[in-house]
Amino acid sequence: MNADRTSGTAARRAATLALTVAVCAATALAAVPSPVPLRSLVAFPVLVLVAGHHGTALVLGHRARRGAGAEDDPGVDGLLRVVLPVLLGMLSLLAVVLLLGLSGIPISTASVAVGAGSAALALLLIARWGAALPGAPVWASRGAARRTAGVVVSVLVLCAAVAGAVALRPTPVERYTQLALDEPDVVAGRWLSAPSGAPVTLRWTLRGHGSALPDAEPAVGVTIGGAPASGVRVEAGRVEPGTGPGVVAERRGAVTFTAPAAAGDYRVRVTVGPDTSSLLVVGLRVAP
Repeated sequence: MNADRTSGTAARRAATLALTVAVCAATALAAVPSPVPLRSLVAFPVLVLVAGHHGTALVLGHRARRGAGAEDDPGVDGLLRVVLPVLLGMLSLLAVVLLLGLSGIPISTASVAVGAGSAALALLLIARWGAALPGAPVWASRGAARRTAGVVVSVLVLCAAVAGAVALRPTPVERYTQLALDEPDVVAGRWLSAPSGAPVTLRWTLRGHGSALPDAEPAVGVTIGGAPASGVRVEAGRVEPGTGPGVVAERRGAVTFTAPAAAGDYRVRVTVGPDTSSLLVVGLRVAP
């Protein structure tokens, strides 16, 4: 009998060691950059199933240690031992996401993998350490009502965890600047017209979507036909609250430059600020 007990203890220790190595390997595989199918179909399922299996052992007890006289409904008990590991495994994963969100830790694949691996390892060691104790209690099922209540409570908690995870999901906010031309004729598709050497003025509005604009006046550049314009003068207004949907702030201004001396059609490019997307391109027709 002592030999059997010793061999059983050795087998449990070997199984515990193998599962511990598997959990650590799955955690590392999910945390480091690796192919998505490998993480989705191998690493995370291992963490979920290990956590769910040992969580079920803590809730229902180890089947091997159940007494012969324990009340049992094989059909219900078998259904629970199939459903509960998946439910409890997913619940542990969602609980990790909730704890990360509440603690302010960025929710990423690596952080979720480390948290799920820690939860699976903790449940594994607690369940197997408890089963190895000589006087450890064994939770025996007490009828279909208790089993059904356990499934219902697990589903409710799972739904609550899903709702909490959705609520904690950050809302993406688009942040960009937009430069608009305040010249109705040019916006309508017409070309600017000016005599050679005459001053030309373009009015513009810079809008910040999702973020404020800097208080410092932006740098304004003007090129005509690819060459820097001459006689450039900039009038930039103050930053004011935005008036359009999603606009946090806006700044209105104007830039004046001198038309080329040679008659012809030119392409004028106006940039406002360091953002390369804040660019206006208009056509200029210079008369002799």
